[in-house]
Amino acid sequence: MNKKTNTDIIIEMINSRDDLTEQSKRQYKATANSLGFSILYSEKTIIDKLKNGAWDNPNTIAGHLNIIILTRNHLKEPTEKLIKYRNSLKKDIIELRKKKMTESQKNLPSYQELKDETQKRTGLPYIFNYNIITFGLRNKDQNLRFYSSEPKNETENYIIMTSPRSKKVMLIINDYKTDKKYKQKKIPITDSKFIKELAKLNLSNGDYIMAKKDGDKMKDATFNERIKGLTINRIGEADMFKIVLSYLLSKNHYKSIEELVYTRGVSMTTMMKSYNLHNNSTNNDEHPKSEGEFNDAKNGETESDSSDE
Repeated sequence: MNKKTNTDIIIEMINSRDDLTEQSKRQYKATANSLGFSILYSEKTIIDKLKNGAWDNPNTIAGHLNIIILTRNHLKEPTEKLIKYRNSLKKDIIELRKKKMTESQKNLPSYQELKDETQKRTGLPYIFNYNIITFGLRNKDQNLRFYSSEPKNETENYIIMTSPRSKKVMLIINDYKTDKKYKQKKIPITDSKFIKELAKLNLSNGDYIMAKKDGDKMKDATFNERIKGLTINRIGEADMFKIVLSYLLSKNHYKSIEELVYTRGVSMTTMMKSYNLHNNSTNNDEHPKSEGEFNDAKNGETESDSSDE
């Protein structure tokens, strides 16, 4: 009998691939430790365990299935029944999303309130909130390193300002949630207050705009927590993005919505399904299905439920 643990199996699969982010690797290992049953059980037993386990959120179950299917594909173990079960969760996930959207809409500030409150901020609070409202940036996108010229290294995220008197700064985003699909993002910023607030930080080449006490880069989890605390009403980037999208849709600003597809790094279908506060129809065919959701787990990473928080 194969006595390998889930963690052993997951690590072997991870080591066989070079296309997984560190975030995905950590997620796979965490799932392996939390399942409470072997990935090598029969498909029927795995389905029974998932149905009768401690997970009542269909998103969580589908996420576990993605990793189980991915790992079993690597091991050439059968997955047909698991894929069928995962697909059966679609309706539950859609209904849960609609419920959450409805609840969120009742408690969120308006777009104008976000704009007004952002203008009252200075320093990093202004910079972070401006980037979320204007470009839909996720938390991870804003873990930026300052330079006065574009560095050759293309593995981190940078904010480039050639001098304090510059009339434009450039964001160069290489490391973000969907970077494997959308590649490098370059975003110019000409907002005069943004440039003024950035200059006032007195950063030197190589400095992170928000760093640990020793100047090193913060870990994602710590950075997420810190940046959420600086968002308007502490609501976080995902809810802020929903407000922005809702406003643009209400004003028929479709060109601005298309620009957010690039600056956030998200497909139009995922954006309309995962962040559209108006998406609470009971007719599933009225809205396009997210292309990042319910994939065949070949790459192990999806676009759906894109918040970093």
